[in-house]
Amino acid sequence: MLKDRIAFRVAAVLFFALLTTPVFGTFAQTITTAPMPSKVPELPKVNLPELDLLQPPDLVIESLEIETGKGAKHGDETWYPFSLGVKNIGKLPVTDHFYIVFERDFGGQGSWEPDRERSNAIRIDKPILPDQAIGVSGHLKLRISQVSERTVVVRALVDSAVFEEFPPPDGYIRELNENNNSSNAVTIQGRYQPNLTGISIDRALKGADEVIITGSGFGSQDPGRTVLLLKDSQKLPAEITRWTEHSIGFQVPVSAQLGYTRACIGSSDTLFPVSNSQGLIVLGSLELPWVDLLDAFNIFMRTFFSIRLHTWTGSSNYENISAMEVYGQEDPFPLEVPLVQLDTDVGHYRFLINDLNSARGIEWGFSMNRNNCEDNQFRLVIDFESEGYELIGYYKVLGPAGKWDRTGAPDVDVDKVSVEVLFRLRDAGGGRLDYDAGAIFKGDVSASGPVWNSILNTFQKGWRDDIEKEVGLSVRIGVNEQQTRYQICSSFVTSIRQLLKMKDNEKISGYNFTSNGIQVLYY
Repeated sequence: MLKDRIAFRVAAVLFFALLTTPVFGTFAQTITTAPMPSKVPELPKVNLPELDLLQPPDLVIESLEIETGKGAKHGDETWYPFSLGVKNIGKLPVTDHFYIVFERDFGGQGSWEPDRERSNAIRIDKPILPDQAIGVSGHLKLRISQVSERTVVVRALVDSAVFEEFPPPDGYIRELNENNNSSNAVTIQGRYQPNLTGISIDRALKGADEVIITGSGFGSQDPGRTVLLLKDSQKLPAEITRWTEHSIGFQVPVSAQLGYTRACIGSSDTLFPVSNSQGLIVLGSLELPWVDLLDAFNIFMRTFFSIRLHTWTGSSNYENISAMEVYGQEDPFPLEVPLVQLDTDVGHYRFLINDLNSARGIEWGFSMNRNNCEDNQFRLVIDFESEGYELIGYYKVLGPAGKWDRTGAPDVDVDKVSVEVLFRLRDAGGGRLDYDAGAIFKGDVSASGPVWNSILNTFQKGWRDDIEKEVGLSVRIGVNEQQTRYQICSSFVTSIRQLLKMKDNEKISGYNFTSNGIQVLYY
């Protein structure tokens, strides 16, 4: 078909040339024709090879060379240096750009798979004249998982557009022969090249936590391979728990050194690393029983808090100056203590708190326990002194003429007054502790006399709903205040380090809480 098209074009050109050739001089008016020969002579045959100046270009790859022994790791790929020559064996120049791509046969089974990544295609913009060759060099890029311990056969393909969504079937260049664009094949025998890309945890308790490293090219489990833990001069095989092509599970042996460590894949025999590495911190653990910690912390807490409830001014006027003092804080934390006032059919009653203080002295007033507590909880009980009458009563008759008077209202004694603060500890990260706390304030009220008996039930409800609830809420807010939390938790950590006799250069990484005590993770 191509030769027919060329012959037709030649005939058309010659015909057009004859029509446009100028004729000079004169010619006879009478045209005589020669007699028709009995047989028309045959025209000479056109020799098409003589028209090869009109042939399109034709690109071929002369030779592909890959330095298979110089593969270098780049992330999750191995790059192999290559060089090749591209020659135009056609009779017209190549003036448009084109691409060179690689085809791969994984396993050498004759099944070619083109590299469809546009970023890996090599663009050629340089014109190539007939019978001219140019050199091209670069890097063949193969994923490590494709080449690790595998045979890969590679060839180059000139003028390919396989990376396009809708590639032209014959590439970008119209060639004389579209079936000679492949190069010679080169075989790459991939060595073992595992590549680590991730690690499940960055801190692991030796002898306990399972660590998972992920990546590619791990292959199947082999006695000659293991996970190595590299710490200073120590190379220690890990205890393998599972092994797949893309993930390996292991535990850190109890003999491992604490601190920053690199995990990689290596030889079981020589302990020589054969992969890149991932970092983790190897941790040890120390156990501190709750009873030891609470005994030591109890002394500190007795001097940490001081609570005063006071709303009596010496008259029937209500003025709340209640506060909680916290060790190390300049200003006391105000506590909300409401006025207790009862309105009955026989008159109005008002009760004001007279200097109700938490107990002082190192031998009494504070206690810590874990009764009915969860693993991360402990309870602080703050008792209050109970001397004399703590609630001063006032009475006012009904009607606009009534005035507040001490006569007619009992003074009330409050016994067994305490604040219970329930701390819920949590690991705040970086060796720090934090907590959330709730608080309950309660006390038993008592008085004597017929007036008291008549208002007892109403008063007790007001005491519970107003005084106990509001004081407990105020103490909870104060204990959870940021500066208070910081001071309590810092003192708690100091006590832990002292009780465990930890060295100054040993760092706490975290905490686990059990019913028996606190597990301190450190390195």
